[in-house]
Amino acid sequence: MAVVAVLLMAGCLFAGQASVQNVATARVLVSPGPSPKVAGIMYDNAVGVSSIIWPGDVAGFGDRIFPRGRVANFGSQTQMDIAVICVIYDSAAGARVYGPETVDVARLDSGEVRTVTFPFWDAPKQEKVYFDTMVTVLQGDEDTTNDWKAGRFAVALWGEGHLTYNDGETGPNNCWSWVSPNYSLGVRFPGPCPVSKIAVGLLGYSTAPGGPYPCTCKVRLNDGPDGMPGTIVWEQPLMFYTEPGGNYFNYVVLDPPAVVTSDSFYVTWKPQEVANPFPSCDWDAPIDIGNDFGMNPGSEDWGALDIGGVETDTNVDLIIDAYYYGPVLDGSPKEIAAPQGQLDSGTTFIPQVVVKNAGMLDRDDIVTRFFITSASDGGDTVYSGTANSGPIQAHETKTVTFADSVTLATGNYTMTSITLLPYDGRIGNDTLVKPLAVGHPGIAAEKNAIGRASLTIAPNPLARTATVRYNLPRAGLVTFDVYDATGRGVLSQTFAAKHVGTASLDLRKIEAGVYVVRVKADGFSTTQKLVIER
Repeated sequence: MAVVAVLLMAGCLFAGQASVQNVATARVLVSPGPSPKVAGIMYDNAVGVSSIIWPGDVAGFGDRIFPRGRVANFGSQTQMDIAVICVIYDSAAGARVYGPETVDVARLDSGEVRTVTFPFWDAPKQEKVYFDTMVTVLQGDEDTTNDWKAGRFAVALWGEGHLTYNDGETGPNNCWSWVSPNYSLGVRFPGPCPVSKIAVGLLGYSTAPGGPYPCTCKVRLNDGPDGMPGTIVWEQPLMFYTEPGGNYFNYVVLDPPAVVTSDSFYVTWKPQEVANPFPSCDWDAPIDIGNDFGMNPGSEDWGALDIGGVETDTNVDLIIDAYYYGPVLDGSPKEIAAPQGQLDSGTTFIPQVVVKNAGMLDRDDIVTRFFITSASDGGDTVYSGTANSGPIQAHETKTVTFADSVTLATGNYTMTSITLLPYDGRIGNDTLVKPLAVGHPGIAAEKNAIGRASLTIAPNPLARTATVRYNLPRAGLVTFDVYDATGRGVLSQTFAAKHVGTASLDLRKIEAGVYVVRVKADGFSTTQKLVIER
């Protein structure tokens, strides 16, 4: 059967759990044989994909990706003319965005593993998740269970890095652990973040190779007594190996990542059994145990490790390192510092917004827009301003002060703050909306007014046109005003809206960039961020 026919059947690989059977069926049609493999039997003709090397977990915007994988001959006979196929699918739309691309392996001896590289694919500058599949095609293949591998990767301005309490160096802030079975070691790391990978390894030099040593790794929140390890958010067995002459790291990938929302968390390690003799280390430098904690077998109490009571030559120095992946660029308004939600009539104030750089890179500036709109006269804008954060480090928060002072008449208002950061990795946290009452309480009435109306613009980011879905208190005219980062109006569009419905927003004449959309209807107004990409 032709190679293309196989890929057409494999195209539904990620449509659901049944997709595994779809690929297996495709391969049976090509190479009927006694599958699945019988334990202990080596077939004469059996090849397959042993691993996908690239793409990895995350690729950057615009990266040129050369898909690579390993193909193995699992059979006893040399094989000739093996076709290896690669496809990539958009996980949301299900559309094929790459392939089928085919690489031919001319010869593969028994037991041989060969790396194959496919033609490049340029990742789009849009945050998406993709599925990739590699399949081998061999006429007469007798084992179809190992013919394909599937992966999942994200394209985004996201990256990966060490968490800072334990940096992989054999110096301060490293970990100490008893080697006796069922003693536990816990290492505290800063949060919140998605934990994507954990490494457990020896520090210094092991005196002998060893393993596997079964142990358990866990990611735990800091909600235990006195902030100690508490709720388990991820748990997985880990086979621990050692290697003489250097550090050996035992990595485990968390897929999906363990999402930690607290300001710190713990990675814990506990061996179930220890070989005798357990490999020891000759590294015996002082260590800072401020973020390292231990627990004895049968105990539920975590505490500081008692280094003084342990003989160093019968124990092992371990490192536990945690990695996270997150947005490289991510700016968001965290709080409207001034005004604070209710003011006396005649009060003059200068708007202030607390902005956070939640990304992995320091930024020279995060532009922030701030609007105040009236809730009592159809949603007119009574104040709009732009401010710059100036240099702001990764994970730092900074209070941004706007230039003009403001005095508002008695009434109810809506305050909106939006951060404008090109290629922001998380556009969902860029807008903060709060009610404001001047001269009388009235906050509940404003909240009710906001709750009765809704409006969304999709897709966002977009290229040329957007679909607006709205639910308004009543039918009437709706006006869209689009402003750039400086506050300059670049588009105004008005249409007659029903109570509930959709409309189209034509943005083909606007250049790519980050904009603010001000939407005004009878008795309703809102402000949203809009990203245009081309």
